[in-house]
Amino acid sequence: VNQNEKGEIIPGVASQWKSNDNRIWTFTLRDNAQWADGTPVTAQDFVYSWQRLVDPKTLSPFAWFAALAGITNAQAIIDGKATPDQLGVSAVDAHTLRIQLDKPLPWFASLTASFAFYPVQKANVESGKDWMKPGKLIGNGAYVLKERVVNEKLVVVPNTHYWDNAKTVLQKVTFLPINQESAATKRYLAGDIDITESFPKNLYQKLLKDIPGQVYTPPQLGTYYYAFNTQKGPTADSRVRLALSMTIDRRLMAEKVLGTGEKPAWHFTPDVTAGFKPDPSPFEQMSQEELNAQAKTLLRAAGYGSQKPLKLTLLYNTSENHQKIAIAVASMWKKNLGVDVKLQNQEWKTYIDSRNTGNFDVIRASW
Repeated sequence: VNQNEKGEIIPGVASQWKSNDNRIWTFTLRDNAQWADGTPVTAQDFVYSWQRLVDPKTLSPFAWFAALAGITNAQAIIDGKATPDQLGVSAVDAHTLRIQLDKPLPWFASLTASFAFYPVQKANVESGKDWMKPGKLIGNGAYVLKERVVNEKLVVVPNTHYWDNAKTVLQKVTFLPINQESAATKRYLAGDIDITESFPKNLYQKLLKDIPGQVYTPPQLGTYYYAFNTQKGPTADSRVRLALSMTIDRRLMAEKVLGTGEKPAWHFTPDVTAGFKPDPSPFEQMSQEELNAQAKTLLRAAGYGSQKPLKLTLLYNTSENHQKIAIAVASMWKKNLGVDVKLQNQEWKTYIDSRNTGNFDVIRASW
């Protein structure tokens, strides 16, 4: 399924779906759904793709999502206690996909909009190690990959076999990996690029004035956060983690450090999430002074203080905005807890490697 601009699920390759008990789900695929090479997209393609997702041999970083969705045997397969063919998904016929869950899940259909559940073509995957390269990658979406130059650009063009291609408007889209928000803003203002997803926060008010109607800050279905290494180092102590979390002044970060419509993150799930109406967080009901006081007590209990200051490294991927946030947070930790923070930025690939290998104390992340 797909999502509209409000985050509501709408038909995609599946024209309809149903479940009588929220445990057994049936998806009906479109007769005219095709891969970019013109071959039909079938229910078996989804069976293959989802089995491949949870197969430990694939080493998919998003295999856990199938387990989170509650698909029968997903976790057992990921843990090596069952085989991929035991996953609770089957093809009733070429255009009917059946999914079995461990327990009823009324919102399961919405989870299938995740890219983790996108299908891949078996023949394409098994064609060789270069199957993901331009000219060889065969997808079933609105666009196909035409060109990719690492760290320079990525170009996509319409997939003429896409079932809804008649509504495709843009005939070519070029993505540019510009790490520096100021550089991206300059190129936008010069007319070199048509859209940029970020800009230096300190330019927000100026841009609103200089280019009215061109700056858009929609509600974000996502959360910006710092993840702690819970396996080693000082942050393996839950008291240290809680103290660090408590002394991040979320209100100040949202209103002053950023100031472009962000909201304090009192819950991991964004408050704009459909159907999410949480109770107030305990942190939200306390003043920052109260939070700081409790954090100091926690850190002392963990064995840190003026005679033994906490030292850690805060890692983020290269970005002016990430750097700005990191500097602000490091300042809060230093001021309120006496923490010595070393800021470290890495290019994306190196950053991902560090994250996957656990080579960090605290790391920037988002979801």
